[in-house]
Amino acid sequence: MNPSFEKFARDHDNMWELFRVMNDGLMITDFNQHIIAVNPSFEKITGYRSEEVTGKNPKFLQSGKTDPFVFQDMRSSLITTGTWTGELINRRKSGELFWSYITITKINKAEPEDSYYIGIMRDITERKQMEEKMHHMAYHDSLTQLPNRALFLKKLKESIANAKRNDKKIAVLFLDLDRFKLVNDTFGHLAGDELLLQVSRKLQHVIGIEGIVGRFGGDEFTILLDNIAGTHDVNKITEKIFRSFNEPVDLFGEPIHLSASIGATIFPDHGATIEILLKNADKAMYFTKNEEKNSFFLYDNEINAPI
Repeated sequence: MNPSFEKFARDHDNMWELFRVMNDGLMITDFNQHIIAVNPSFEKITGYRSEEVTGKNPKFLQSGKTDPFVFQDMRSSLITTGTWTGELINRRKSGELFWSYITITKINKAEPEDSYYIGIMRDITERKQMEEKMHHMAYHDSLTQLPNRALFLKKLKESIANAKRNDKKIAVLFLDLDRFKLVNDTFGHLAGDELLLQVSRKLQHVIGIEGIVGRFGGDEFTILLDNIAGTHDVNKITEKIFRSFNEPVDLFGEPIHLSASIGATIFPDHGATIEILLKNADKAMYFTKNEEKNSFFLYDNEINAPI
């Protein structure tokens, strides 16, 4: 038995018996932060047996996924207050990541080398996964899994702020499918949903890392383009979109030819706020509805109408 643990167990016999049966994982380290004991719940949570971790620094559990600031806060708090509570993303023996809610407390003794640390660990992975699922549902379209209105507006706000700081331009595009209602009426809503899924994939493929594709609802999609040089970049993207629509989609064995109407605005040329940019992009998009298939218009401030 580890001499350090022998001394701890002798001094805290009743307390250790409680730790041994508790549901939370327990880890005790000596003054030099070498593990001297863990309880059965720690073994269950991490997958490591007691003999595998004794003498090790708890850092072996780190996954590299926790923000470094968390560890800075941990060290600072232990020095100033002797205790720290927070969340870490650790790694089990199997390699699986898990979230842990941990409280670490330093127990000071008259002789500094007799001091030790107690860490109590609770596995909160399921709770975190549920939180992430709820967050995803709140910010993503349930059908296409694209960013919904709320997330798109959040990203647009961030892009505008960044563009202001760096004197950059961004573009907002509204895309509306032509005659989508006809697909729904002819083939049914299930086919309509499948068509929207295939359109979302096409748009994501075209835009890639150059921007963000969102769905506001129905057959209306939004596109945010960051760091554009000007009109030329917007034209280039719309041309790629229309080319991707030239190839029909397979709708349960039926080839469907797509076309769309696209309207766009550029920040700061056509507006300095989210509301104005969206309104002008929407106005430009609806102007194209009277034109030929796969039409695109860029809003023009001077005549207050699309060109």
